[in-house]
Amino acid sequence: MFKNLVASEGKNRRVANSKTIFFSVLAHSFVLGGAVYAGVIAPQQEEKKQEQVTFVDLKPEEPEPPKIEEEAPPPPPEEAPKPVDAPPPPPKGFQDLVPPTEPPPVIPDVDPNAQAVNVEDFSGVGSRGGTSTGVTQGGTPTNVVPKDTTPVFTVEETGVRPEMRNQREVIRLLERQYPRAYADAGVMGQVMLRFMIDEEGKVPPSSITVVTATNDAFGEAAKRVAERIQFKPIKYRGSFVRVWATMPINFQPPS
Repeated sequence: MFKNLVASEGKNRRVANSKTIFFSVLAHSFVLGGAVYAGVIAPQQEEKKQEQVTFVDLKPEEPEPPKIEEEAPPPPPEEAPKPVDAPPPPPKGFQDLVPPTEPPPVIPDVDPNAQAVNVEDFSGVGSRGGTSTGVTQGGTPTNVVPKDTTPVFTVEETGVRPEMRNQREVIRLLERQYPRAYADAGVMGQVMLRFMIDEEGKVPPSSITVVTATNDAFGEAAKRVAERIQFKPIKYRGSFVRVWATMPINFQPPS
């Protein structure tokens, strides 16, 4: 029989030193670190990876603007008609008095708007076919009258009766201007004139109009007489003014 059990046999025991302790601690540290990383840190990093989401703003697609149909261009403006060249104004001169070859069969009606015949147009001075108020040699028209803004009153407004200063001369003019055919026949004429008396008492020829007349011959004769009438200037409100007046003129055949 054996005196000693195999299991109880004595073996050589290792003695712990500093190296073995260091390597043992280092190995346990790796094991413990790996366990901590696997159990705590790794799941947290995985959770962070899963929670990290990148948001991108996606703008909705805008609808295309409707197409605007181009309007047709407007038609070109019509050209304005070219002005017709006006005839040149008459030169400064005179007109010829041409008597009718035959007497008119019917005496025409009186035209109150007919313009007066200017005696100065038949002076025989200047260019033939012109007028006394035509264009001068320099080309400046002399018949352009500037607008006068001076007020014109009536005889009734002023309350002053026009007073003729050259009455004798007017009587002689009536005798000379009496239409010869009617004077020889003993026909009398009656004319009503309307004209302006300016601040100097003169009658502007352009202001004379025939209101009524026995016939045109007496009306034209009366206008020529009125152009030569001189009145006493009419004073109103402390100053001389222009006034409208009406005046009858009677042609009496010579006895």
